[in-house]
Amino acid sequence: MASCVACSGRLRQAKLLSCLHSVCSPCVVLIARDAVSLSCPSCHHITKLATVYSAPNDHLSALVEDEGTSLEESQPTCEECWEDRKATARCLDCGEFLCDMHHK
Repeated sequence: MASCVACSGRLRQAKLLSCLHSVCSPCVVLIARDAVSLSCPSCHHITKLATVYSAPNDHLSALVEDEGTSLEESQPTCEECWEDRKATARCLDCGEFLCDMHHK
């Protein structure tokens, strides 16, 4: 079962942070540092709230509904690659998922 990095419970209305960790929508309010950003409870990466609210993680929400799918199988792939490399970051400007090669 996919779990929230903030409350460790089952993800409800999953939101994807720019560090690629996921939190429940209700937890976003709890972990917000101020009206502009939040710190990931897992890796402490700072994410702008505008990017969290505008990017619900529908892919991960679907995974929670289908617990037979592994999280690794459902990880986003790089949107700049011709190959299916796993995404390790998300661009804060355009919102694209990026692999290590394209995240610079």
